[in-house]
Amino acid sequence: MSALLCLPAFMQGHLTEVDWKLNLVLSNDQVASLREPRLMLNLTVGNSTGGSEDIVVEMSKKELEEAITALSKASEVVKQVT
Repeated sequence: MSALLCLPAFMQGHLTEVDWKLNLVLSNDQVASLREPRLMLNLTVGNSTGGSEDIVVEMSKKELEEAITALSKASEVVKQVT
């Protein structure tokens, strides 16, 4: 079986749109005063049949920093290969 067929549908597609917003969480049910920034990332992924799927990701500041670091490392690997 082809490895491509084993991938989830969104991994077989292509990124068609990126939208983001930053929310500031002021409190929650456990902490009265929180003030935590949260990134909401909405990715629209197109597929080969012309359809699309929205993928929503929410990240804390720490998670965003980790994702940026990982993407930077991946970019360096791609530059070395090409």
